[in-house]
Amino acid sequence: MIDADRAEPYYPGNSECLISLVMPHDEFVARFGPAHRQMDERDNEPGPCEFWAYRFRCGLSVLLVYHFSRPRSPACFVYADRPEIDHVLEHLQAADCVEWRLDHAHRDVFRERHREPVARTCPLASTVESGPRSQPAGTQSAHPLPDTSNLEAEFVAFVAQLRQDAVATEFRGCTPEEVLHLERVYDCRVPITYRLYLLTMGHAAGRLFSHDHYAVTYEHVLQLGQQLREGLAEVGAPSAPEFHLPANALVILGRLGEQYEYIVCDDPDDSPVFYVNTYDRVASRAHASVLGWLRDIYAEAVEAIRDGYYDRYPNGTRP
Repeated sequence: MIDADRAEPYYPGNSECLISLVMPHDEFVARFGPAHRQMDERDNEPGPCEFWAYRFRCGLSVLLVYHFSRPRSPACFVYADRPEIDHVLEHLQAADCVEWRLDHAHRDVFRERHREPVARTCPLASTVESGPRSQPAGTQSAHPLPDTSNLEAEFVAFVAQLRQDAVATEFRGCTPEEVLHLERVYDCRVPITYRLYLLTMGHAAGRLFSHDHYAVTYEHVLQLGQQLREGLAEVGAPSAPEFHLPANALVILGRLGEQYEYIVCDDPDDSPVFYVNTYDRVASRAHASVLGWLRDIYAEAVEAIRDGYYDRYPNGTRP
């Protein structure tokens, strides 16, 4: 069990996911005890969760959020009031269960966000209980970290960033049944990254999309494929080539009935996002991934807010 005081089980000031841990729920409870709080109507989470929160004698506060319905397997996402990842792992004694950590997945971004050096170990290290500990730099772990970052943890970190920057503080996601209906309509299996988007914010995402006539919500996506095909049936540019959507394509964004973006549901994890319009009909790769697509739109949204767009148009734009 953890040698620490219980804390308020809510997100700390730094709401950036630092670590994801993978372990069965019964083992998690054996290590950390019964949950400190169950998910309720105040929480905007992509699925059912339980929460643990601790404050250690050194002053570090940690929040653990166990997600039962993560697409691949249940996992815990770890947050702290300071971005001291090795310090957190030293207290949790869970280095053997690490699946993803921010400083390994985004070394440059991590340095940019946290320019000042951060403590790697607990200042009271001699008093921390012995147990599985994080590996010193240059040593080989029996459970090496994967070369690729964990998509689910990155998505959770992105959602936390939206909340932190007040781009979106409330979300309304789709139900699993709605996602299944969409897959049946288009005869495809959507990749994990887009599934997370739908389950978290498929119906509403604050001001993330309301600055530029983006049709992206679930209701629109059900219609966008047909709208694009109808637009392509009309006359385009004189030299425009014939264009057909690829097999397993899913149109995820429309703008003003002329511009569209789509993914190809061949990879179970992710897809690039492609752009095409009904005039010149030449498809191009616009974003490297679904999360890249979301991050680029997030950057647009932040700029619109900063430039006073919502002072002029308080309700934003409609698709």
